[in-house]
Amino acid sequence: MWMGQNQEEQRARVAAKEAFVQGLTGSGVTEIVVMTTLPTVLSIIYMAIESIVVRCGCSIRDWRVAIVLGMMEYGVMIVPEIMGMTEAYDAYAMLVVASVVALVLIGLGVGKKRDAEQSQEPHQHGDMRPPPYTVALEEGGIKDAVSMHRAQVMLMTCLAILGVDFRAFPRRFAKTETYGTSLMDAGVGSIVLCSSFVQGVNQMKSPRYTAKRLKDSWSSLLRVVVLVLLGIGKPVVTSLMGYQVHVGEYGRHWNFFLTLAVLRAVIMNVPRSTSPLALGVTVAGAHQYGLSRFGFGLGELVNSDARGTSLLQQNKEGIISLPGYIALHFLGLWCAKVFVWMASLRVRRHINALLLLFVGFLWTTYWALAMYVEPASRRSCNASFITWMLAINVQAMLLNSVCLRYMRSHTDMGSRTVSKRSNASPYLPPLLNAVNRGMLYIFLAANVMTGGINSFVDTLSTGDIQARRILAIYMAFMYVFSRTLF
Repeated sequence: MWMGQNQEEQRARVAAKEAFVQGLTGSGVTEIVVMTTLPTVLSIIYMAIESIVVRCGCSIRDWRVAIVLGMMEYGVMIVPEIMGMTEAYDAYAMLVVASVVALVLIGLGVGKKRDAEQSQEPHQHGDMRPPPYTVALEEGGIKDAVSMHRAQVMLMTCLAILGVDFRAFPRRFAKTETYGTSLMDAGVGSIVLCSSFVQGVNQMKSPRYTAKRLKDSWSSLLRVVVLVLLGIGKPVVTSLMGYQVHVGEYGRHWNFFLTLAVLRAVIMNVPRSTSPLALGVTVAGAHQYGLSRFGFGLGELVNSDARGTSLLQQNKEGIISLPGYIALHFLGLWCAKVFVWMASLRVRRHINALLLLFVGFLWTTYWALAMYVEPASRRSCNASFITWMLAINVQAMLLNSVCLRYMRSHTDMGSRTVSKRSNASPYLPPLLNAVNRGMLYIFLAANVMTGGINSFVDTLSTGDIQARRILAIYMAFMYVFSRTLF
């Protein structure tokens, strides 16, 4: 709804926005890897800056220091992302420059850790050494790596859902129509995998995790109800606001909230003794067979423009892709457990090599499926898309783990005081801790802000510079919202 326009003009603008996100083919996998690696490097830059500040004797509890660090956190971790997603600078060049800056700052902040910090390390307690899985999660930085990746995915998602409406946002980053890979396609699968990674880490962390079945069931049921309400409410709100809806993404009435609701309901009813690998491979294989022309031919149905009158036909994209997302979750759960198991092995010098081989195996599987079975498709969530998501997310988690392990052992990171009840990590930037604590609320706020901005701004007629200004203000609001409330 734009002020001062009649209904015909509004319908024309909505149709133009719908056409703006249709028929897209995506970009190369390499560029997506570069874009998803940049947030990690930017986070390391900020962590190195904070370490240098602490080493210089400044107290991060001082409100003046905290304000300066907050401004630097936004400027280092958010602004370059805006520039990269709107092609103000070349993504490859930004990654190279950011990596050089990170190395220089790490060099300035590297030094022997304070004796007081070393004395608190778990491995100094001899017989009281915790189990190997706990050591891998805590000392190995895997738990923090998952939290770091989870928050980075959410921040990129918040930026992309508004950025995609501007011409400054490259069309190759937007969601693909049928087949292909894109940055926003990666965001959809990554949100599902982040949840499975957290579940896998929790199960490996505590043998008693499975005993909390009743409490977890009520919590999961509440989440399902909330997601269903959001899924039902979203099309109603978008219709009232006159916001465009691309039917080819999930269907006429379906949306990603409903996909998450069904996924959560399925997870609740699967016994935790079930092998996630066996279940994931079985569902993915059956789903791929159903999509193929040798099976039920669902691939042709989901990619066709024909749309019947039944509820199933009206929402064929969202419904047909459900088995794929279920398989993605359980395979992600298995990958998280394998990651923790490998990191817990006593061959410390070869841990990174083993994990790198595991990532290489996932990438090889993706290329084989994409070449000989079917190219990746977010719309159907086929086998190629599933393995692509596993490869790119496990790779990101490995990079985070390696960087955090080095920063933890060589710098003064971890001097920040956090409450144990908040589940925050002293080794992560405050913004990432805040995002992890309020994921759903932050995502809802981003959706509301996106709809509001689209209601009063003609995004298609907005120039690139003005678009970056709007995105910067929008992300500044999201930053303050996250840091203040969570």
